[in-house]
Amino acid sequence: MTVYRVKTENHEMILANGVPAETFIDYVGRAAFDNHAEYLDLYGAERIIPEMPAPRISTARLLPEAIRARLGIAIETVPLSA
Repeated sequence: MTVYRVKTENHEMILANGVPAETFIDYVGRAAFDNHAEYLDLYGAERIIPEMPAPRISTARLLPEAIRARLGIAIETVPLSA
């Protein structure tokens, strides 16, 4: 599977194959990507893009149980230390 990350000047909604999708958001930072040096050559420095003010689900644990079940997504549980 190939995943493309679309970077725009702002965090925004775009259409990807006819489905609304959001553009890249800086959760990890670009230094984690293979093309970080190329990015610095093009833009000079990292720029943090603020998250758009829209409700979003950024992790499986925030996804409603009915939707997780329908998609077959299990949540990993970590046992608490005694």
